[in-house]
Amino acid sequence: MADIANYLNVEKPCTLFKSVFSTPYFVDKSLMLEELASCKHICVTRPRRFGKSVMATMIASYFGKGIDSSDVFSKLKICKSKVLKQPLNSENVIFITLNQFPRNCQTYKQYIDSINDNLLSDLREAYPDVERKTNDPIILLEEIHGVTGESFMFVLDEWDFIFDASFAKPQDKKDYLDFLRNLLKDRSYVSMAYMTGILPIAKYSSGSDLNMFSEYTFASSKFSEYFGFSESEVDDLFKCYMAKTTKPKKVTREGLKNWYSGYFLPNGEKIYNPFSIVSALDGNQVGSYWTNTGPRDEIFFCLEKYGSDMRRDLALLISSEPVYVKFTANAISPSATFDSKDETLSAMALYGLLTINDSIASIPNLEIMEKFISLLYKKSSLGYLHSLASQSLLMFSSTLEMDIYEVTRILDEQDEFEPPVFTYGNEYDLSAIVNIAYLSARESYDIVRDNKDGKDHVIFLFFPYVRTDECIILAMEYDSDPDDLLEKIKDNKYPQAFKGTSWPYTGKLLLVGISCSRDLKYFSSAIEMRESF
Repeated sequence: MADIANYLNVEKPCTLFKSVFSTPYFVDKSLMLEELASCKHICVTRPRRFGKSVMATMIASYFGKGIDSSDVFSKLKICKSKVLKQPLNSENVIFITLNQFPRNCQTYKQYIDSINDNLLSDLREAYPDVERKTNDPIILLEEIHGVTGESFMFVLDEWDFIFDASFAKPQDKKDYLDFLRNLLKDRSYVSMAYMTGILPIAKYSSGSDLNMFSEYTFASSKFSEYFGFSESEVDDLFKCYMAKTTKPKKVTREGLKNWYSGYFLPNGEKIYNPFSIVSALDGNQVGSYWTNTGPRDEIFFCLEKYGSDMRRDLALLISSEPVYVKFTANAISPSATFDSKDETLSAMALYGLLTINDSIASIPNLEIMEKFISLLYKKSSLGYLHSLASQSLLMFSSTLEMDIYEVTRILDEQDEFEPPVFTYGNEYDLSAIVNIAYLSARESYDIVRDNKDGKDHVIFLFFPYVRTDECIILAMEYDSDPDDLLEKIKDNKYPQAFKGTSWPYTGKLLLVGISCSRDLKYFSSAIEMRESF
């Protein structure tokens, strides 16, 4: 194979896979190759940073001719397989990373012409004896198969790049789907086609006609264990981190779980974001590594277009209260318009922004929670939610200063012309109000809702990270006297919660009672400081 090869039997995927394999935090997912044995057209879609490209390079590295990857695969689980029949490095592999395009590319024609020209060049270089005067690589592929009997495996990474490309017009996107159909459907030269992306294939589009593909999304059982890290895999990685890291260790096992776990598989098992896990261990610091930059950030802003109902769901999600959704597996597609709340929430789950288990949507972990909270702070169009979040620092300081007038003012400050965000008058609304109003307190307190079975009231315990700081017990209830709420806190012995630990809290105890009208329009409050528990 000539050095000028672009796609056919190139060393690039093997080089990339070996670089991942050589890292201390590599996880062996090679048994996925067994499951490909019975597949012809596969499209695996996952959120960003969930290992799609790593698996694509692994597949191309194992099967691709012209390279020797035995030094890697002889050390992986697949080397002991009795299921996989294809020998190592035995297939013609066409590996194309579809999000790479020519410098100064300004049109779809330049983009697709580059792909066609590179593929055509590779085929002519590899099969000089197959003469065919054509500039169409599809025609040449058919001719090569007819003359030599050889077939080709296609590994196409980031298949959906074009749908976010600034230069791609609506007609270009249709032409691109036609290109894939013509290249891959009903072609005798295709031994297998494997594609990755974020967007599922738009099967409903009669123009694309890519229904030969079996699609496997975040909601699919097949291949699910190969994208994301399991509990046991993270346990092993953490042991490696503890043995390897010579600097003071800033990452804890619990921190990894809180920051990066929480994505439910169809079988109920939770998995971790693999990119973030590796980044945290390698960087010796938990934090936000998974990002969703670019046009797909708009998935957050879809929450706005459905008015107060979606804003209520946003508040409930941030408060870890249940949000019910009828999951739609095809909620995202190249032409998705998010015409319903269920479609929006389903799409957010497929993008990795939410997880869904037993029809309940939730924010999976702290990494994604940070993105939701940032939305509250940034988007003034979220009305009352934005106002509460923006004043949460003032709300917290006013509570500590026992300024009941300021606390009440902040809660009362609603635009009379804004449609009500909270309309159901139940405990979940109360919980959401407390969580949004005290967002800033999360930086210094672990805030725990105590009564999950409350009918018309909620109790929150604020456990300070610094044990000498004030401990807070907050009760909120409909149509009550806030002073009575303080007595209920005492009668129910909630203060004892701060004493029942091996490392007791020594700060003062602040009791907060907040009453609100059933329509959540009027609030009153009472605050009492106690020197001891």
